[in-house]
Amino acid sequence: VYANDEALEFFTRAIESYEKLRHDLTADRVSGPRRPPGAGSLKKNLSGTELKRKRKYLEALLYRGNIFTGTGEVEKAEDDLKRGLVLAEELADRKPLIDYLLQLSHLCLIVGDVVKVHEYSSRALMLSRRAGEKMCHAESLNNLGYVNYVQGNYSRGLSNFKQALKLQRRLNYIEGIAKSLNNLGVLYFNRGNLKKSLELSNESVEICEKTGNLLGKANGLNNIGYIHFSLGNYHEALNYFKESLVLEKSIGNKRGYAITLKNIGEINFSLEEKEEAVTNYKEALAIFNEIGDNESRVICKYYLGRAYIALEKFTDARNFLNTAKFLAEKLKFEGVFGIIYNALAELNLTCYTVRNDRRKLTEASRIINKAIDFSKKHKSQETFAETCVLAGRIYSALGKDPIKYFKKSINIFKALGILFELGKAYYYYSIVLKRIGNKKASEINMRKAEVTLNEINRVEWLKKKVN
Repeated sequence: VYANDEALEFFTRAIESYEKLRHDLTADRVSGPRRPPGAGSLKKNLSGTELKRKRKYLEALLYRGNIFTGTGEVEKAEDDLKRGLVLAEELADRKPLIDYLLQLSHLCLIVGDVVKVHEYSSRALMLSRRAGEKMCHAESLNNLGYVNYVQGNYSRGLSNFKQALKLQRRLNYIEGIAKSLNNLGVLYFNRGNLKKSLELSNESVEICEKTGNLLGKANGLNNIGYIHFSLGNYHEALNYFKESLVLEKSIGNKRGYAITLKNIGEINFSLEEKEEAVTNYKEALAIFNEIGDNESRVICKYYLGRAYIALEKFTDARNFLNTAKFLAEKLKFEGVFGIIYNALAELNLTCYTVRNDRRKLTEASRIINKAIDFSKKHKSQETFAETCVLAGRIYSALGKDPIKYFKKSINIFKALGILFELGKAYYYYSIVLKRIGNKKASEINMRKAEVTLNEINRVEWLKKKVN
């Protein structure tokens, strides 16, 4: 549907013909005081033919809204879906009403309005339970799981996704199963369980390949690529991203295409190709701005900020990170607060290192304390480990004891199998140990860094640091 221009033309002609045939079919003509379901609803005052026409009109608006959602034309999608929602409420037809609530929820997911996602999905959940619409019930649970995930409530999100998957397996709802597996894979990834995440994402892709679900396959390939990226398998990750990019382009999924570009930018950044990373991030950000995807805008601004730190363009870095933080706070995207705090702490630490500005070190210390508190509260193991490495570096510069933070980070990265971050933790620990005069322990950890990074063909990162 997303890439089918003929389908869009067909639905538009259908909508226009219905509106021309009966002017009172438009939502504007039925948008007075809303009638409760049951007695007095609009459909009781319509002939069978008129009711059938209105239902066809509703169907056409829903499908066209779905197409506009997929192509990133948010305002057009919102207009169709809200008009359809008003009419569905007037007709008091539960199934179309649930469908509209779920599609509006999906649209709000894209633009990052988690409050509206929760509102629409909660209504859909309640109505689907009453109507016995079990597939819609599962879809509502999936959407609510996503709300909990982006707000940092991982345990509740996990419960929602598992309930949805259990119901979909019982119904043998194949497309829904693939989506829930993909969502669970993302959540397990963010909890640091990369093995489980890879297992679920692979299962999702296999289902999508069998059913011809190109959108689901592209999403799954992107997730698998990102898992390999996190494990330091950059060239394998890039192959998955490139395959996903081709699929996203073929189906016209602008959002997915931009996400994949952003992911390729992350590989560029990790391979020290900083300017290429900025180019890909900016291209992705332009698409996110165009389609109104606020969550992805936050993430992309964070990555641009991080890239500009590495390029020592501190004003640009601060601008992007502060706008990312402001937008995340405004939209209550609590799940990304930890990484943004870390980046702001890194920015101030780097400013101190380059410019010897002691005030920046004090600011870095203040921010890293917030990051530690946040990571403990939200139980994100990978983010907490990254925070500990930064805390160790900052406290060392302040003359405080950093040892416990490095040990915590090393133990977590070992347990998670995130070798690149583990190698970096060994390196920074070695530098701190050398600074405090523990030469033997410093050499041991430097050797561990070399062995670990060599295992994933990233020893060049260490050579550049040492040189």
